[in-house]
Amino acid sequence: MPTPYTKHRFHTLDGMRGIAAIVVMFIHCLHLDGNYPGWLQNAFIAVDFFFILSGFVVYHAYAEKLKQGMQFRDYVARRVGRLYPLMAVGLLLA
Repeated sequence: MPTPYTKHRFHTLDGMRGIAAIVVMFIHCLHLDGNYPGWLQNAFIAVDFFFILSGFVVYHAYAEKLKQGMQFRDYVARRVGRLYPLMAVGLLLA
């Protein structure tokens, strides 16, 4: 039985976002002299692809709530609350 969380998940899109993120990671890790292996020549497109998919997923998650009157500050608070812990861990690791 689907839960409120799983019924709105796009598993295929999540997988495609993950692949795009891994490709972007490879670009950053291998960016030593600008000469990428053949399979990474056009990998910069993965950044655009990741952001397009992410925009769709975020829109789908919040569109109905915003239409029903969710305040902008509540939206921002939810987004920051979701992203800030990982950003803080990344900052500590850096």
